[in-house]
Amino acid sequence: MFASANKAHATIIVVNYSAASSAVHTAAKPQQKVFVRELLKKLDKPVVIDADALHATFLDKMKSQRVICTPHRKEYEIVMKNVKGKIPEHVVILKKGSVDSIVVGDKVFENRTGVPEMAVAGTGDVLAGLAAGFLAQHLTPLHSAINAAYVNGKAGERARKKQGNFSAEELLDFLVV
Repeated sequence: MFASANKAHATIIVVNYSAASSAVHTAAKPQQKVFVRELLKKLDKPVVIDADALHATFLDKMKSQRVICTPHRKEYEIVMKNVKGKIPEHVVILKKGSVDSIVVGDKVFENRTGVPEMAVAGTGDVLAGLAAGFLAQHLTPLHSAINAAYVNGKAGERARKKQGNFSAEELLDFLVV
């Protein structure tokens, strides 16, 4: 399956997949919201939703019953508004921050790995990719989110110890799974 949204820089490729990740960084435009919403409503495999795709997603209308959302603080506010303050049972929220919060139902888990240098563009994409990778290996959304946050944070700690500041691309060199 190949999908593209009106030359609007919203391209998601899904081919014989075990899990999907949507991190469309331009979903603020109406046609992109429709594209992302319709695509995610049809996917029945585990999915990670990140970045502006969170603006377009109606979590209670998704076909997939294994969903991880990876918002930062502002995106979290949008997600909570969209679900009227009640996160659906099939959704795990991995809220990015100096301490990551993993929320499922009424349970909250905290990940305290990581360093302030991780507050650079792209490290959240690494986190979302890790979560999708764990989902594709058939871990539960909760265990995928916990493992992704921990592995991403430890990579950041190793990167800072070795070189100080780093980019998201450089963070990849420090991933150990």
